[in-house]
Amino acid sequence: MNGHTPDPGRDQPDAVVAYIGLGANLGDAAGAVRQAAAELAATPGIIRLRLSPLYGTAPMDSSGPDYVNAVAEIRTRLDARHLLTALQAIEQAHGRERPYRNAPRTLDLDLLWHDGRTIEESDLIVPHPRMHERAFVLRPLMDLAPGLVLPQGDLPALLARCADQVIRPLSVPTISRKSAMSALPPIRLVVAYTDNRVIGRDGGMPWHLPGDLAHFKRSTLGHPILMGRKTWLSLGRPLPGRRNLVLTRDASFEAAGAECFASLDAALAACRDAERICVIGGEQIFRLALPLADELIATEIHARIDGDTWFPELPAGQWRETERLPQPAGDGGLSYDFVTYRRIPATEAAA
Repeated sequence: MNGHTPDPGRDQPDAVVAYIGLGANLGDAAGAVRQAAAELAATPGIIRLRLSPLYGTAPMDSSGPDYVNAVAEIRTRLDARHLLTALQAIEQAHGRERPYRNAPRTLDLDLLWHDGRTIEESDLIVPHPRMHERAFVLRPLMDLAPGLVLPQGDLPALLARCADQVIRPLSVPTISRKSAMSALPPIRLVVAYTDNRVIGRDGGMPWHLPGDLAHFKRSTLGHPILMGRKTWLSLGRPLPGRRNLVLTRDASFEAAGAECFASLDAALAACRDAERICVIGGEQIFRLALPLADELIATEIHARIDGDTWFPELPAGQWRETERLPQPAGDGGLSYDFVTYRRIPATEAAA
C-alpha cells in the first residue's frame, strides 16, 4: 500500500476505458466481489461501471478454496496510478493481507488494462503481464468486450490456449432464492399490462393513462429503479428522485445520469443498502427478476391490445393477490385496476 488517495484534481481530462479483475476465495467470496464492484462504481473519477457475470475457478499456483472471479469495465478520468491507489484502498477496506505470494485472499483487485496504454514500473505493469494466460480473466472479459485485442492476440484465441483451466459460471438462476434474498433488499416489480399481458409496442406503451403514471411514480419514488436498455431509451432521461440503473451487455452503451451493469446480480448487489429495489422492465428484465421478486405492483388494463413485449404469467401457487383498487376509465375509455401481488412464503406454499 502506498497510503495516498486519488486526487480528482489530477484526473485525466478525458474519460477512458479500463478493465479491472476482481477475485476472492475467503468468506462470502461472491458477496465480496459484488460489494467491491459497488464501491468501485462509487469511487470519485469513475463515471460508469459494468460488471461481468461471476465465475468459479480453482486456485492457480496455490492451494485453498475455489475463487469467485469477475471483470469490471469502467469509464474513468483517473490515470492508471490513481486508479491503482483506489483499488488498493478498497482491498485494504476488505481486510486484504499479503502474508505470502498467492495466499488466499478476502479480495483481490487487479488493474488489467488502461486505455490501451503500456506501463512498466516497479509496482505497476499494464496490461497485466499474466492476464493473457488466465481463463478467469479472459472468459469474463469476453462477456464485456469480445472484440478486445491484447498484445498477445485476440480473446477467443487466447482463451482456447487455456482449455485446461476449469471455469464455471455462477449465475443468478443457480442461486437459491433464499440465499440470494438474504443479502438483498426486497425486490418490487412495477408494471402495467393488458388482459393479454402486453406491456409495450414499438419501444413504448400503446396507451396513455395519467392515473397509471402517477401510480408508477408513487410506487418507485425514492427507490433504485432497474431497467433494460430499451426501457431506458423509451424514457429518454433519468427519472428524478430515483437511482437509475440500466442492465445491458452493450459495452459501448452510455446512459447519462444512470449506472450500467452487465449482469443482474451485479446491478442488484449495487443496491445492497437500499430499502427496496424496483424493477420496471422490459420483458427480459422482468423474466430475469421475477424468481427473486417478492412484490408485484401491477396496473391491469381491461383490454386486449396488440403489442410486441409481454409480462410473464406468475407461476401457479407462488403469488397471492393482496389488494385490488378499481380506477376510473382513462383515455380512450380504458378501465384498469391497481393490483398488488405478494409472494407466498415458501413454508406456506409447501403446506
